[in-house]
Amino acid sequence: MEKSPSSFDRIALGQARTCYEEAHSIDRFDLYAALNLSRLELLLSKWDFSKIETAKKGFAKYTTLCQFAVADSPDDYWRKFDLMDSLLFSGCFEEAIVICDTAISSTPKEERNDILTSVVKPITDLIAIGLLDDDTLSYAKRIEQKLKEAIANANSH
Repeated sequence: MEKSPSSFDRIALGQARTCYEEAHSIDRFDLYAALNLSRLELLLSKWDFSKIETAKKGFAKYTTLCQFAVADSPDDYWRKFDLMDSLLFSGCFEEAIVICDTAISSTPKEERNDILTSVVKPITDLIAIGLLDDDTLSYAKRIEQKLKEAIANANSH
């Protein structure tokens, strides 16, 4: 198993990337596939630095679609988290922070722990690769902290 210093399995990530690329080719407007493809590009940049730019372009490309999805389904917290990721990793940092707060507050309290745990994990993974530029890293850590605090608050009630 070929791993980076942060213990990601390159082969498994590459296989997942191929699967999401196939899903994305079937439906170019499927945000789940598109954003996961960009997340995987970021993780794979540990071994191929050119993938960082590919990932950033992917996130930027889908920001408008994420904004439309939020406008179309304003109560859908998953769409807000998609927009948060898209904004964060395309360099719209302050907007990402605002959307993070909105997404957290719109997540049902009884589901908050599970949902926010699934949202924070990919961000934590992307922080761990050690390749994010300083600004992106700083804001990713701020968002990670907000999510972890909301998880802690959900668990204390």
